[in-house]
Amino acid sequence: QLTRTLSKELSGFGIRVNNLVLPLYRSSLTRTLPQEIKQKMIERQTIARPCVFADLIGPLKFLISSQSAFVTGETLCLGGVQ
Repeated sequence: QLTRTLSKELSGFGIRVNNLVLPLYRSSLTRTLPQEIKQKMIERQTIARPCVFADLIGPLKFLISSQSAFVTGETLCLGGVQ
């Protein structure tokens, strides 16, 4: 809801607000998780593997490009997170 609200509030300034929902991604926050919790998180995804940096590049390039000039208030779930 925050993404939608901010997109409406900031659209008058020419600012678009979108959101990426990441699946399990190796970071300082996730490296300390027990393996069984990581596995359960991966099982909830449509694409059953951890997210890697290369998976983020395409969606990010799209969202910052002029191709997405008419996209705002949207949430893009990577990996089919459920």
